[in-house]
Amino acid sequence: MSQDRTINTSYPPPLIRGDDPLGLVDIVIDDQGILYTARRNAQIIQRFSPQGDPLPPIEVYAPIRGLVLWTNPRLVQAAENS
Repeated sequence: MSQDRTINTSYPPPLIRGDDPLGLVDIVIDDQGILYTARRNAQIIQRFSPQGDPLPPIEVYAPIRGLVLWTNPRLVQAAENS
């Protein structure tokens, strides 16, 4: 998926220990083009570079109910001022 939300290629995210293959998958792309995918009720968020290469996954403690990216406005402001 590109930054302008057009689909370039389609393939299912890999299954990781205990994932439900029929479960819903949430997908989010950040400002740097990193793609985050997470299956509902799983405990791992998978990440992919803008080129499609896998990045280290993020493990979470509770089952995932949905995926949203939040940017801390203080960090953004600090980066803009430096």
